[in-house]
Amino acid sequence: MDEHLRVLFPPSLVKLALVLLISVCIAYSVQQTFCSPLKSIPGPALAKFTNLWQAVLYYRGKQASVIRHLHDRHGPVVRLGPHHISVNDRSLIKTIYSLRGNYIKSEWYQATDDHTPVLFSTRDEE
Repeated sequence: MDEHLRVLFPPSLVKLALVLLISVCIAYSVQQTFCSPLKSIPGPALAKFTNLWQAVLYYRGKQASVIRHLHDRHGPVVRLGPHHISVNDRSLIKTIYSLRGNYIKSEWYQATDDHTPVLFSTRDEE
């Protein structure tokens, strides 16, 4: 069986595919970092590339305290992931969570939806 795999997938082809995959991942990360509308929002360096650092904090039970520390350090708006920010400003609650606002809630809110329309889980005006 090993011989058949070597014929179908020569080691040089596997190496090339691996290098190509890694290159695409790096290019995507760089593009997300420098072209993102969130690029000016402060936060941990890893937050520009991945959400994995948050998973580690959550597993260790330190996510809330670290996010609180980030707000103390960087202010009311902190970047937590490539597409994720945390806002700690009471004056913005009505702006962000308004049904008539310009901010669409993430898919997370849909997961809490039991198909009964309520303000908390509604993601758009319709």
